[in-house]
Amino acid sequence: MTMNTPRGRSTARWVTLSLLLVASLVAPARPAQAALATVTDVSVKEFGNKVLVAVVATRAVRYRVADWSGKPDTWVVLDVLGAELGVPAGELPYRSRDIARVRVGQFNSTTVRVVVELAGERSYTVQPVTGAYAVAIVIAGNGPSRPTASAQPVPPSATAQAQARPARFTLEFRDARLSDVMAALARLANLNVVVAPEAAERRITIRLVNVSLEEALNLLTQPLGLGWTRVGGNIVVLPADRLPGEPLEIRYYRLQHASAEDVARQIEPLLFGRRLVAPQPAATPAPGQPQAQPPQAQPAAAPVVIERSQVAVDRRTNTLIVVASASDHQRVAQIVQQLDVAVPVSPVATRIYPLRWLNADLRAPEGGPAREIGAEMVALLKAHLSPSAIVTFDYQNNAVVVTAVEGDHQRAQQLLAQVDVPAQQVLIEASALDLSVDVARDLGLQWQMSVLNIAGSTPSQGQVFYNPSTGAIDFFVQINALISQGKGRLLANPRIVTKDGQAGEVFIGDQIPVVTGVTPQGVPQVVFIDAGVKLNITPKINPDGMITVRVLTEVGVARQFATGVGKSTRKAVTTLTVRDGSPIVIGGLIRTEERTTTIKIPLLGDIPIIGFLFRREQTTQSTSEVVFVVTPRSLPRSAEPRG
Repeated sequence: MTMNTPRGRSTARWVTLSLLLVASLVAPARPAQAALATVTDVSVKEFGNKVLVAVVATRAVRYRVADWSGKPDTWVVLDVLGAELGVPAGELPYRSRDIARVRVGQFNSTTVRVVVELAGERSYTVQPVTGAYAVAIVIAGNGPSRPTASAQPVPPSATAQAQARPARFTLEFRDARLSDVMAALARLANLNVVVAPEAAERRITIRLVNVSLEEALNLLTQPLGLGWTRVGGNIVVLPADRLPGEPLEIRYYRLQHASAEDVARQIEPLLFGRRLVAPQPAATPAPGQPQAQPPQAQPAAAPVVIERSQVAVDRRTNTLIVVASASDHQRVAQIVQQLDVAVPVSPVATRIYPLRWLNADLRAPEGGPAREIGAEMVALLKAHLSPSAIVTFDYQNNAVVVTAVEGDHQRAQQLLAQVDVPAQQVLIEASALDLSVDVARDLGLQWQMSVLNIAGSTPSQGQVFYNPSTGAIDFFVQINALISQGKGRLLANPRIVTKDGQAGEVFIGDQIPVVTGVTPQGVPQVVFIDAGVKLNITPKINPDGMITVRVLTEVGVARQFATGVGKSTRKAVTTLTVRDGSPIVIGGLIRTEERTTTIKIPLLGDIPIIGFLFRREQTTQSTSEVVFVVTPRSLPRSAEPRG
């Protein structure tokens, strides 16, 4: 709020800052569910030569300044109506030269009473705190003592000094209209006071002791969000936002280097941003006899925020148009001088950065997400370079194209050096063994048992995994011994190399031709069905050197269906973590083979009708299990880029 004198401006700033500080220290809580509000804090703050006693509640409250016959004049008694005490009752640990003590307690079931015992006659006001559910008692510090009467004759010089000394006043009103208080002050000061209609019905409780006219006007108007100014020999009281201030001037600031719109965005919030104006309390009916009726409670109100924008921009001439006071124009000129400077512009260059290891043309692995390397590189660089940088991807040459200043090129080189690195590769050795069930049982591989409890593995139903991480050498020695003894066969031993995180596939089986139909020309139509075992293996090297392997096992068998020959498929997926070079054994594929052998006497056994007398048939059935041993091994990073 603006005052017409330096002292008035200082006092106004003190009241505004003190009330805003109380509002910031006690944020309004959510209203309580009960009918009564809760007083959550009673605190005492000092500001210069003034003391503020703040009473904070959980919602808006009504209050009154209590009085009764025999109450000491130095007591300020504040009753908070419709409230209960949420802090310990008793005396606050505070003493000063202005306040003897402060007490708080539950006066009755619906009233909280705060008693401030002053150290002597002091000026004070009682008002709601802007922006918070709180009521404040503002107490002015001890001023000059009240003049006392004397029986001695007064010399003429002393009489002249007394006439030159400003008059001082003592006033006390409780829940009175502002127009009535101003009328009393006008009679005492022997001057004319004009109160704006929207301010005349405001109500105030105030006690002023030995204060000057200017101090009285400030204490009467500031708690209500009002101000005052002199017009000739008269005092005019009106809302603070209508007070005349410094004369406004229009000045033009033409910028040479900076953008006027950018500078305006910097200036506007610093000089002419959001300004907080104290609200008007809710109007209450004027009592017929203020001295005979009890004081009316005043509700705490919320703040009002208004926007004042005094900066315009002429885009055609890159000019700022500022409407402000002379002092504000000085600040604007300083800001413009600091911002409107020539910024050295770095030359823009276009450079091509071929990717050495990453390949944007890689297809997505089966069962894995598709990765668009080119789009990933462009997004990565745009996120770390300046907005003016242009980044594209050349898919034909597998390269990143950057058009930017030198600083952006340096950052681009650093980023690409971190991400364009050779990928770790994994060697996967897969062996398919044909073992009899008895031999497999002798080795301790109980494939028909429930899933083994292996740490770090997540097997699926239908497959059994065994991780002989200990004793792996003995395991391979026994396998080799069984093969050499003819108790097992090595069906296949493929090896593949795949990148870390990408899937590799191994197929062990046959392609069976199946006739699906005949063309009109009599040519049979043949399709091939993959009958066998397909292993889809995705390795991932962990930071600790362990390898997490995801294995998708698919078993395909050709079968005769009602509609013809088709393929029957069974799948199982599992994920487990093993040490580098440790084998993973996969079993559960049981194969039953039935053989029929014919024993006969040559020639006689082939005679029709009676040939069966000279031959016999012997049928044997054997059951074996196909075991797969998968061993992942990490390979050292390649020292040369891909060809």
